[in-house]
Amino acid sequence: MEFVARQVQVPASELDAYEWSGRTVEYHRAQIRGHLGFRECSVADADKLTAWLAEHVACKERRPVSPPYPGALRPRNVPRAGVRHTGPSTGHRARPAG
Repeated sequence: MEFVARQVQVPASELDAYEWSGRTVEYHRAQIRGHLGFRECSVADADKLTAWLAEHVACKERRPVSPPYPGALRPRNVPRAGVRHTGPSTGHRARPAG
């Protein structure tokens, strides 16, 4: 906070009173983006960033994962062997096949 306070030339204690949500902060962010020549991130930008991160970062950061218990990493919408899915979620649990 000290760094930001120096940049905007106010005492750091005054930043505690700043409203960090709402119209004022949105207006200030727009002013900062305009001054620096940036724009808000679009869905297409996020998709491009995700693809770039997957290609250049995630592949280098992967480490073996040991699940804390059997089946912990199984996606929730994939039934376990021997369990019949009963259709759309109705709040009922899957019943054993048989």
